[in-house]
Amino acid sequence: MGELKASGSSRVEGDIHADRMEFSGSASIEGDAHFRSLRKSGSLTVEGGVHGDTLHVSGSTTIRGDAVVADELRASGSIRVGGDIDSRGSVELRGVFEVRGGIKARRFEARLGKRLSVAEEGIEAETVLVEPLPRDWDREGELRSKDIVGVEEVTIENVCCDNVRGGRVVIRGGCRVNGVVEYTESVEVSPNSYLAHEPVRIE
Repeated sequence: MGELKASGSSRVEGDIHADRMEFSGSASIEGDAHFRSLRKSGSLTVEGGVHGDTLHVSGSTTIRGDAVVADELRASGSIRVGGDIDSRGSVELRGVFEVRGGIKARRFEARLGKRLSVAEEGIEAETVLVEPLPRDWDREGELRSKDIVGVEEVTIENVCCDNVRGGRVVIRGGCRVNGVVEYTESVEVSPNSYLAHEPVRIE
């Protein structure tokens, strides 16, 4: 199938393959979604996984399986992923997210909404940036995760995690690191964050 466009309330039974998909309103896919490009606004539920090049979603999104997106995953509003997020490119999450697996990308960026966000099995990328949304003046957004790894750079704010490892590491206010912080180039730590141990430089 070349292109699928749907508005209002739509439902797809089983798996779907299309170069381009566009949904507005409420949509559900009862299997896996395979695409080059998927864009949606409103509500989307995928009972399986998603596999494609670019995924741009806003509103409420639920993916029961893995989200494997080659180039770019961009989500605003709320997104739930039952498995892993895996991308060779960039992953940008804005709002509230719940990822039951791990997140791997070349570049990972999260702007946290007011409620708690979760990345259960950790985050790994070349560069990692996690901070509350700019308009959230009281800086309430928070992320809980396992290990956060940024090969080149890690910058986090309002994050509770086990371990942090990166080249250049910046830990802003509101963080709690219960394990170790390891860095290869430099480290900055806000006095308003808690580290269980002093940062360690590694080769």
